[in-house]
Amino acid sequence: MIILLINKKNAAKVYSYFSKKKIGTYYALFLFCALLSLFNVSFQTSMKNTYLEIWYFFYMILYILVFAVFLVVEFKDIEKLVYVYIGAFALQFVIVLYGLLDNNFLIYIYENWYFGDDRFAETVSKGTRLMGIALNSSNGSITCSSACVLIAFAYITGRLNRFLFYLSYSMMMILTIFIGRTGALVELALLVYIIMINFKLSNIFIIIGFIFCGVSIITYLLGEVSPLAADALSGWIMGAFDPESRSETINGIAAVVPSLSPEMIFGTGVMRGRADSGIVVGSDSGYVKFYGAIGIIGAFCYYLAYLKLFSLPMRKFVLRKLKFFFYFVIVLIYIIEYKEPFLMYYTLPCAFLTVLLFNEFYARKNINIE
Repeated sequence: MIILLINKKNAAKVYSYFSKKKIGTYYALFLFCALLSLFNVSFQTSMKNTYLEIWYFFYMILYILVFAVFLVVEFKDIEKLVYVYIGAFALQFVIVLYGLLDNNFLIYIYENWYFGDDRFAETVSKGTRLMGIALNSSNGSITCSSACVLIAFAYITGRLNRFLFYLSYSMMMILTIFIGRTGALVELALLVYIIMINFKLSNIFIIIGFIFCGVSIITYLLGEVSPLAADALSGWIMGAFDPESRSETINGIAAVVPSLSPEMIFGTGVMRGRADSGIVVGSDSGYVKFYGAIGIIGAFCYYLAYLKLFSLPMRKFVLRKLKFFFYFVIVLIYIIEYKEPFLMYYTLPCAFLTVLLFNEFYARKNINIE
């Protein structure tokens, strides 16, 4: 915030990229959702529930919109930002793989940089749950995916060479596979899309080479740990591609969804737990959590607000394949929201909004991105 105040002219210029009408609608919808959550929570008495608190909306504006503006103002070029991201995640990569090979180090990371309940204590002690510095579970894997969105944008716009793109992307995928499956699937979908829009025979050979190296690295690392941990980790990794495992996940998400009723038009304030009226919200799904907290109307306004935020102007001389890349990422964001409220977890929507702002920055500067 201090840097933005010091560079207020540049910050105002970047902020002006937002359509006044669309950004006004975004704020109005968020304000409506915030007031609705405040009203709902004020009538709940249980301390055991997880509620949608009004300050969550302030956090989302600060960590997504304001921070995206900051990144464009501070770095001025996506290439510089991507190098910082690659450096940061290279450190995470080393930490996670070292934790795989040394269980004492993994326990040290867990005890000092894990923030949450103790549900992972047993799996970490057995070496079957890996984590980095404040990087774990599905949320951590989506944080990794946010780096891949930036890397992909830099590659498509010619600001990252092919070799460095595939090298960094391979590192991110190996890291993400050990952190969480959701992010790995997002990264795989992004990679397939990039291959399709840049189809070259040479790219296929490069990808095959990196896949071979990646599989070899993972196989070698799993061979260096105990058979119990190796079997657990490999089974967990491959669970993303197992129909039975996916079915269990989907059924678990849909298990406790409140039926539509007059009370659920505007919600209960509860994201997880039992409301005083007896309505139970027990799903991890982002859509279900917001439906439970601010009802069908509030949830619709919440997700519409993000669509307004992501609908920056796309000028006619922007690469056609880049425009479709934006649409593709939006679809991915709304698909994974079915699993958890990732829009509320900041990192992926912030990364996506950052590339949108950089795209607009280049377009207004009339910089050739062909």
